[in-house]
Amino acid sequence: MGLFNRVYVKKGVVGYVVDTEVIPQFKKSEVTQKIKKNPVFTEAIKKPEERLKPIYFSRYFGGNLGRINFTEVISGKNLSSDTMMFGLKFSGPGFLMDEVPLDVDLLFSLAPPDYYDQQVATAPTSGFFAHSSAALRMPLMEWPNTLVFYTLGGMLTYTKFNVVINGQKFDSQEMRIGLTLGGGLAFRVSKKMVLQADIKYYIETTQYLGYLGSLVFEY
Repeated sequence: MGLFNRVYVKKGVVGYVVDTEVIPQFKKSEVTQKIKKNPVFTEAIKKPEERLKPIYFSRYFGGNLGRINFTEVISGKNLSSDTMMFGLKFSGPGFLMDEVPLDVDLLFSLAPPDYYDQQVATAPTSGFFAHSSAALRMPLMEWPNTLVFYTLGGMLTYTKFNVVINGQKFDSQEMRIGLTLGGGLAFRVSKKMVLQADIKYYIETTQYLGYLGSLVFEY
């Protein structure tokens, strides 16, 4: 029936266990017959390394910072300005739709683009605008801690500016929808933290680029 190991349960109680069911902690050396630690036992009791879920299938949430070359048509002219924006980033499956990996940006600016004061208004302009997008994130190349991807989705912008022209005050509000195309790189810097960089092309009544960086955490 094979080999058995003798097991001392307690004083006066001895049993036998088939050798395929146990791994002894110590064993005799075949050469010197001395008792020594069994390397197979040491390997067997090691905790298995936890395998990290691929970035593509993980859900992340964190802060977002970027520059968007926001563009508007005013009096028949295309005016644009690089505008610093901040906000939130959500990415991964299950955020808006189950099992669908998305890349979601919610961005805000507490000041209007520079071209209002430089080319439109005759007094300082106040207001804010919000810029959001939700896009499918699809992998191009992937490694255990790195993901190269591209995105395709929709975007929404809302602006509210108080503009003064020749002493007359205008309350300008506008909502615009469009499409967004992009690409990016996500790099896992720790078990729960990822750095992501994106470049996005926005298509609505005008077209312009955005450059985003985010620090997100798995949840």
